[in-house]
Amino acid sequence: MGTVPRRRGGARPDERNLARALFGTGEGRWHLRPVTSTAGPYAFETAIVADLREALSRYPADPELAALVDGLRAASPFFAELWSVAGMGQLTGDLKTISHPELGDVTLDCDVLTVPGVDLRIVTYTAAPGTSGADQLDLLRASRLSEARARPAGTTAATL
Repeated sequence: MGTVPRRRGGARPDERNLARALFGTGEGRWHLRPVTSTAGPYAFETAIVADLREALSRYPADPELAALVDGLRAASPFFAELWSVAGMGQLTGDLKTISHPELGDVTLDCDVLTVPGVDLRIVTYTAAPGTSGADQLDLLRASRLSEARARPAGTTAATL
């Protein structure tokens, strides 16, 4: 078995799957930021499990999807527990507080936009103008812009 190439500053490609990052034991989990949700504890994790359950119902013959679910059930007792009780449903919106290493807690509106009949979801994080979340996003944008301008041509930033 060969080694999996890494992207500089990030997780291996096989660990860039959000479910693997949340429930796996690999380094992908260290790239996630702690999040609290007004939907309650474990709302995000439950939504990811529900998404996988829904995907498996749409694509029951997909071997990679079945292997992902089986692997997560074997690797994570928490995933297995959620799998046994989670229904199908989608998280469409939430108010989340993300613990950022430089900015501290940042509270943002999270909206999940879906296209019916297509396996596409776009997750947006926004803050209303004038809120502390908006100010923190402005600071983050400004700091990343300064970093990008200071970087030599042809290099990329590490994952935020």
